[in-house]
Amino acid sequence: MTSIARTTEELTKARDGANMVTGDLRAALAAATPVEALLLLPLIKRAHELSQGVQELLSARASDSS
Repeated sequence: MTSIARTTEELTKARDGANMVTGDLRAALAAATPVEALLLLPLIKRAHELSQGVQELLSARASDSS
């Protein structure tokens, strides 16, 4: 496996992991108290933004290689 393929694989796993964290936090939000919800919402936003950022990097790498 080349270094580029390995990096793409690691980035894909990072994106998928951030997506799972986002889903888990959203599930926690469903059962959260109002105070917990205030703490969870920014965490959900950050996890989602992380996933988006990694996806943008993956997309940019794909564009560069084509």
